[in-house]
Amino acid sequence: PPVALDRLWLRVEHQALIALPHTGGIVFCIRIALHRLDEVSRDSMAAAGLRRALETMPPALAAYKRIEGVRDQLIPLLG
Repeated sequence: PPVALDRLWLRVEHQALIALPHTGGIVFCIRIALHRLDEVSRDSMAAAGLRRALETMPPALAAYKRIEGVRDQLIPLLG
């Protein structure tokens, strides 16, 4: 189907490894944020960064992320 920014989401993961000084253990944390692409496209810096990432992404990585079918349609929509 045609790509529509209001129907696609960007998933962002913030990851942290925190050393526990008393035990020597490590805590691994992930914070996940979802952003609708029509909202991302309204922020010119975010849209430009996402566009650049999509334009320079190797084909194997696009396949891994399962975006190879929409990437070429999405790039022009991001400005």
